[in-house]
Amino acid sequence: MSFSEENHLYCTAIIQSTKKVPYEQLVSKLNQLKEDTNSELGCISFEIVPLNRDKERFALWEVWKDTNAFYTHHKKEYTKRFFNEKLDTIELFESSKEVTI
Repeated sequence: MSFSEENHLYCTAIIQSTKKVPYEQLVSKLNQLKEDTNSELGCISFEIVPLNRDKERFALWEVWKDTNAFYTHHKKEYTKRFFNEKLDTIELFESSKEVTI
């Protein structure tokens, strides 16, 4: 993969568990979100990496075809459902283009 794709949107997020569910259940839900998201046409890559097991922190690395693909992702029912469950908080969000979540 080339990181020089001008139209691609690159995002990094650090998320923290709200501890509403056990760690293993959160990991399961994140893995399902990853699987669903990676099947989207505009998704180039969506990775979730555990950072600190004791603190229940994760990194999300996302690459989207463009900003439209990013916004389409946020309209998907499974994405809205995940956000509505409030299982995590976003501690940091950075992107290569200005977007809102």
